[in-house]
Amino acid sequence: MENATEFCKWWVVDELTGKRLLTTYKLCRADAARAFPGAQPDPESAEIRNLPKTPATAANGRPERRWSDSREGGLNVSELAVFAEDWLT
Repeated sequence: MENATEFCKWWVVDELTGKRLLTTYKLCRADAARAFPGAQPDPESAEIRNLPKTPATAANGRPERRWSDSREGGLNVSELAVFAEDWLT
């Protein structure tokens, strides 16, 4: 279930000086095309890395319901405010 991906340094042209420069970091082809359109790969620095396959759907970072609506072992917002007020005094 791994995904073989090629990473290498890339030759890019500096917009200010017009000189060819080698990137500091190795990038995959997709990232290099997005960051440096027209960049050329450096074959001497190429390496294949086995990366885990990405899931078909993106993970949902939001809870399905609001925390304040949950009654499973927790306090809602108004109960928490009363608790904090009592605790601070």
